[in-house]
Amino acid sequence: MPNASLSPLEEKLAAHIQKNGAITVADFMTTALYDPVYGYYTTKNPFTDFTTAPEITPLFGEVIAVWIVTTWQHMSQQTGHNAFNLIECGPGRGTLMYDVLRTLKKIAPDVHRAATVHMLETSPTLTSTQEETLQDHTVTWHKNITEVPNERPVILIANEFLDAFPIEQYAKINNKWQERCVNYTPEKNFYFTEQKTNVSTQNFSTNNDFYETSTAQDAWLDSLQNHFANVPLQTLFIDYAIAGGDTLQALKNHEFTPVLQNIGKADLTAHVNFERLAQNLPNTQITDMSAFLTQYGLPLRLNGLIENASPELKEELMRVAERLLSPEQMGTLFKCLTHHNNF
Repeated sequence: MPNASLSPLEEKLAAHIQKNGAITVADFMTTALYDPVYGYYTTKNPFTDFTTAPEITPLFGEVIAVWIVTTWQHMSQQTGHNAFNLIECGPGRGTLMYDVLRTLKKIAPDVHRAATVHMLETSPTLTSTQEETLQDHTVTWHKNITEVPNERPVILIANEFLDAFPIEQYAKINNKWQERCVNYTPEKNFYFTEQKTNVSTQNFSTNNDFYETSTAQDAWLDSLQNHFANVPLQTLFIDYAIAGGDTLQALKNHEFTPVLQNIGKADLTAHVNFERLAQNLPNTQITDMSAFLTQYGLPLRLNGLIENASPELKEELMRVAERLLSPEQMGTLFKCLTHHNNF
């Protein structure tokens, strides 16, 4: 008999667990986020639960545009190409790409003309929002990176994209690594437990008794590398990237909520271990977001705006700068990973 306190997705999960046993954290996240009927990204507008940097200020997209101009100038000089595919993964509302294209058209119309825009999005809800945001631009949408044409150079941007990939978690108990799983009983509801694992743990580079990895992240990055193996490729990944310990978290209405509550109704993310990912990517560089934004002109742009701003606008601009650049806020908690290949 269905538990009246459970949502349809929770009922589905509970029935599966009761029939088949506890599921891995990765399988739990996959179901909670991507179930085709009840999943979070299938059914919800996630921006009711969190705010990303492009939504804070258009200055963020303007800085990314400057990076794209610099990158394409170098790439085209090195390769002789005169056109490229500009890809955004996990584009949210489309705000970042809107600000990027607006800025490119203004400061580098030749780069704007050279770019063919592709958006990678699996959520029908967000795709509709992006189509509305970018209705004045020529954009093609895809659900899989392998659908993007691969006959020309690629510049790929992804802000808070990798953190939504399912992760595996392992805990060392009595000096033995076990995989963290999610179980269910009517008495205890959903709860974490540990099970024996056949996964090789010899490469777990940690001094702690807890380790996170992501088969899904690794597989996606492999597919990216393989699909664009024969063309110049430059990427920029920006994410919450503090590694170590249990980083799985749930957000609902801009507040943290217990991971095993509000399943399918709260966003699930985990911090991205860029150091781990960089081991399998060529020509990588990892920087604090504050250093990246400073390098590509955010403080200069802010100073120019502040000069002629009203007191109210000046206060708002300073608040934005503090949020993006301060070590206590996003400045060092967020990292930028770039990598390039074939040029």
